[in-house]
Amino acid sequence: MVSAGRKRLVTVLLIAVLCIAGLGLTDSAEAQKEVCVSLIAGTGFVGQIYVPLWLLRSDKSYTSNTAESDWFPALQTRCVALPVPPPEELKRNWLKVSHFQVVLTTYLAKKQVKCLDNTPYTDDQTTMKFHAWGPDWDPKCVRVP
Repeated sequence: MVSAGRKRLVTVLLIAVLCIAGLGLTDSAEAQKEVCVSLIAGTGFVGQIYVPLWLLRSDKSYTSNTAESDWFPALQTRCVALPVPPPEELKRNWLKVSHFQVVLTTYLAKKQVKCLDNTPYTDDQTTMKFHAWGPDWDPKCVRVP
């Protein structure tokens, strides 16, 4: 019969081995997280996601990277990877990832709504999901778990 302490040790070791093995499977491009927006029922527009991400330079000025989705209709979801440069580029150019936004634009009225505004970026950033709805001239967007 195996003791509870031994089972716990085996479990911890197994988790550690899987974590270490997983480290070798992802590179910086795969480690980048994404934002996903779903145009849920009650949406009366075609939308596009725009994600500006600000990078702080060593001289305290900013530059930015952006990413955007294609236009997509109601009852569909689009995801966009956060446009974070690879670590080598950040180091070489003395850049630090600062903050980002998630902006949804409607096709006909060209109305923009910030689903997320000036959020600090962290290395352990998780994938974020949003629901959007409403008419073309008055879109709404909220973060969901």
